[in-house]
Amino acid sequence: MRHIRLIAREDRNGLTGLFVQGMNYAELDVATSGEMLAHDIIEHVNGKDEIGSIEDELQALGALWALRARHGELRRGEVMWVTPEEAIGHDLSAMATEVYFGAYIPPKIPRTYAHYFDESFEIILAEGQELFERELRYMQDDDGDTKQLEHYWNMVIPNMRIGARKLKRQHGSFEAAARKFWNIREAAHRYIDANYSGFETYRLSFDENNAYMEEVF
Repeated sequence: MRHIRLIAREDRNGLTGLFVQGMNYAELDVATSGEMLAHDIIEHVNGKDEIGSIEDELQALGALWALRARHGELRRGEVMWVTPEEAIGHDLSAMATEVYFGAYIPPKIPRTYAHYFDESFEIILAEGQELFERELRYMQDDDGDTKQLEHYWNMVIPNMRIGARKLKRQHGSFEAAARKFWNIREAAHRYIDANYSGFETYRLSFDENNAYMEEVF
């Protein structure tokens, strides 16, 4: 069984929730749902130290698709008003805006081979590009870095492939990863909406079959 220490802290947006201990909570978004916490632990396939980089976020989106989005279940028990492809495309568009205005991305595109999710990844990419173009027309700003933007779009599918493959390799199968993910989500659910003081610490313990959380002092 794996054990992870969680801390309650306020993030850059003034929200209080849970972080994996060691994450830079001053620059990242707090987990305000069980799904967000499980996403940081399971779908961010490069570990907590890489969370926040464009490359890691793209790989996490590939893992997200492989684990839950392709089944239409981004958030358990909630009705979705957009398709999973549109929802992930929104994330791609938000990162495209960051890149357009100067966010760092690696200069090299990883070399990958075709994946059986490629058709879905191409739809997601098209959704992201379409949404970004609409946002760009609304912003009426043509001072961004179009060369870097093109490089970013070319990075999307290779990194989503990598994320899906890493997820499967780390957990043995997508089904095993999904069991851990939803177990974490359920274990965190009773704590995630707590009225935090901002100093609580919890221990999350999980494996493929079970997960539980407890406050530690």
